[in-house]
Formats: sequence, C-alpha cells, structure tokens
Amino acid sequence: MSPLLLEFIDSDFMQGVFYLIAFLAASFALAVIIVLWHLTQAGLKAWQSIRNSPQPVPLSRRLVVALLLTPAAVLSLLGVCALGLTVWVNREERHRYREKAVRVQQHQDSTRVWP
Repeated sequence: MSPLLLEFIDSDFMQGVFYLIAFLAASFALAVIIVLWHLTQAGLKAWQSIRNSPQPVPLSRRLVVALLLTPAAVLSLLGVCALGLTVWVNREERHRYREKAVRVQQHQDSTRVWP
C-alpha cells in the first residue's frame, strides 16, 4: 500500500471511525438481544396461558406462540452446534499435539547418545 494510505489508516480520524463502528455494532447486538429476550418472554407467557386454558385454543394463537419462540429456539440450536463444534475441534487439536509430542520424543530418544 502507498505510504499516504497507510498514514491515513493510522490517523486519529480513522481510529475514531473504527471506534464508532465498534460502538454501533455493540449497540446493534445489544438491541437484538433485548428484542429477542422480549419475544421469548412474550412467547413463554402466551404458551403458559395456552397450557392453562380450559377451552380449546385456536390454531392461529398456537402459531403466534410458535413464531414468538422460533428465534430463541434457532439461536439456541446454533449455540449448541457451535459449542459442539468447538469441543470437537479442540479435541482434534489436542490429539494432533499429542501425536506431535510423541514423534518429537521418539526422535529425541533415537538421537540421544547414551554414556
């Protein structure tokens, strides 16, 4: 890259822009979490009222409850999948490190000069 462009990227103005972008991203994430929390609470309250209702509940009301709880269910499923993937990747990485350590130890043992 040209020195002028690098100087512009390293300037205080761009640092302020990056901080602004980070602040906006964090604010957006917080807003999404709050909206998701309220949707889930509304869905759980409606589901409880359906369960406690002595009369048969129309299908449209059940669908509304399902729609209110769907985002939380999807995000929960994605979280569980991400956690499982992380555990699997870490286990594979530990296995590779263990194999490498065994190979290094075998090499050291084979090249060691015994007195």
